[in-house]
Amino acid sequence: MPTDQSKGDRLTAEVARISELTKELNQRYQNLEKILMEALEKVGHKLEKLSQSPFSAIGHVLMERGNLPMTASEIMKVSGVSRSALSQVLHKSNKELFISLPIPGYSKKKLWALSEIGKDAAQLGKTGIKTLFGQEGEFSGVKAVECCFRILRERGNQPMNALAMAREAIRRGYRGKTKGDADEVLLTTAKSFWAALGRDQRFEEVRPLVFKLKEEPPKTPK
Repeated sequence: MPTDQSKGDRLTAEVARISELTKELNQRYQNLEKILMEALEKVGHKLEKLSQSPFSAIGHVLMERGNLPMTASEIMKVSGVSRSALSQVLHKSNKELFISLPIPGYSKKKLWALSEIGKDAAQLGKTGIKTLFGQEGEFSGVKAVECCFRILRERGNQPMNALAMAREAIRRGYRGKTKGDADEVLLTTAKSFWAALGRDQRFEEVRPLVFKLKEEPPKTPK
């Protein structure tokens, strides 16, 4: 039979182990918070550069026309951007923000439009992050985890990080209880999304801060 002394020793060891685990979890949380802050800063810097670059004029032109594909000549004529600046944006500095479509009968001539992230960048670069807050949208009144569920399902369940989902949800009308400026709200919303997704059994954290929907188990044939 275990003695009172041995029970006390085991209890002390267990308390010490829990204390160490708590310290480790707190450290991991601080590290993840730092990652979120760095990501948010990069987003802000990127938007600031875009709003001051030829991309802003090009994106504005395409968005005003419902992002209907246009030729390079049409874009230059309407936006006032030079040929060299347009080429730099389309092929080098911001090429990930555009898609190109071939024109039948032409080997090199193409039509250009904004990609999905390009549309977001054009909107944010034009108006700033702060305009995302205070607008009504389809996610108004929707819970955080339901926003994430719908976003992941719409994107074919491609893994997304909590910051990207928070930004998308806010853009579409999600409102949490957090108060403050736009950057603070975005960061806090991303942190709350991360915590909520970690508690919801429908989601799987494939790597730190990155989630996808869990695959449904195959149905057993009757």
